[in-house]
Amino acid sequence: LSLITFFKRPAPPKMTVSSYGPGHSESRPSELLTAEENRAVVGLVGSRCQTLATTVVQVYRSEGPGHSCRWNKRNCGVVCFVKDNLKRSYYIRVFDMDKAALVFDQEIYNQFKYKVPRPYFHTFEGDDAQIGLNFADEGEAEVFRQSVEQKLAERRQRREKRQAAKRQQHQQQGSGSTARVSEIGRAHV
Repeated sequence: LSLITFFKRPAPPKMTVSSYGPGHSESRPSELLTAEENRAVVGLVGSRCQTLATTVVQVYRSEGPGHSCRWNKRNCGVVCFVKDNLKRSYYIRVFDMDKAALVFDQEIYNQFKYKVPRPYFHTFEGDDAQIGLNFADEGEAEVFRQSVEQKLAERRQRREKRQAAKRQQHQQQGSGSTARVSEIGRAHV
């Protein structure tokens, strides 16, 4: 895969997820990659991981105070939104297909914010810099955005549900102790 010309490359015929092979039926392939390239991505992602969205990107970083400096291109490769079952977390991972290597890895943390200033350019706060993903295909960029935002919404809902349950539990414990205190007070009077 020559990623230098990936923006000019015509899309191969549509591929079904079943062509990924056994054990990866839920992984989502990129239509920009060949069946062989998609299988290679699945191999790089790992057997205990699932890619929820896959496409081709250029990775940019904006460093400096307030990330006000200009964008610097860092890598080209295949980006995957990955559910890592071993680590029990989600990641944005970029693989250099020429080197068959992971070149970027960002865990989706609790306060993660995914922004879409352009349909083809998405940004988020990385561990030590603002990160930009320049997508080769706007359609796949939209699928990637939807996958990330859906998972963020699910996490937010679970967190809010847990917090509401804790508040309710504390309220019940608080009213129970108030009742016991007044019963004790009445017994001593």
